[in-house]
Amino acid sequence: MDNQALVAASIGRNFTPWLQLAYVVRPRYVEVLPAVLRGLPSIATLFPALKGIGSEHELQHSAMLTYDTRDSLVIPHSGARYIIYDGFVSRALGSSGSYSFFGAEARHYWAFGPDVTLAWHAAARYMPSAGNAPFWALSSLGGDRSVTAEREPLRGYGADRFIDRNMFATGIELRTRVASLNAFGTHVSLEVAPFVDAGKVFADLGASPFSKLHATPGFGVRGVASPFVVGYVDIGFGRGKAAVFSGINYPF
Repeated sequence: MDNQALVAASIGRNFTPWLQLAYVVRPRYVEVLPAVLRGLPSIATLFPALKGIGSEHELQHSAMLTYDTRDSLVIPHSGARYIIYDGFVSRALGSSGSYSFFGAEARHYWAFGPDVTLAWHAAARYMPSAGNAPFWALSSLGGDRSVTAEREPLRGYGADRFIDRNMFATGIELRTRVASLNAFGTHVSLEVAPFVDAGKVFADLGASPFSKLHATPGFGVRGVASPFVVGYVDIGFGRGKAAVFSGINYPF
């Protein structure tokens, strides 16, 4: 069990309508509590030397270069977004730990007519110095959300199922509109989306990011209220077991 609080702020320079360089600062406070589930020992009992147990705080700094040609930020049908980033957390600047990270992310959307969109994404995150990083700051794989420079989806498993210093993830889904109607002045459509997610986490900076990937096929149903809202239910399968997720916005 944990309590968290964070705030993120950024300032950027638009070189063109598609290219931006931004500085991002994010203070974050995390308290990992000793509460336990019945029949299971506390994390502090199992891993007493694990960094990040108890109260920790950090002030994260990062630079992010973004090239974005998507036709919509919320419901994209065509275009791409590419990001490269580099960041650090330092005790010298008021944090309780120190680590560094860098990575890249790509998202691409191909429109095959007005009702079909093929969506693809890939991301890699590396932590060259992570000896003093709390466990909750490591690269994370699992769940249904892509969060740039932090975690990536693997919809056959729960959030943060796999964590380590480094991470690679990719996924593809075919978003197909099967029904639509106008309700209360809003255009509402129903989409189905078969998908496949794959990825891994690993400790060695020199290890191949593409070998022995965890793969999870699945199927999603989405309600789209154009142009602002997407609600979804996704079902993924990992090692023969199903995981169900629901929420707002596309996974990527």
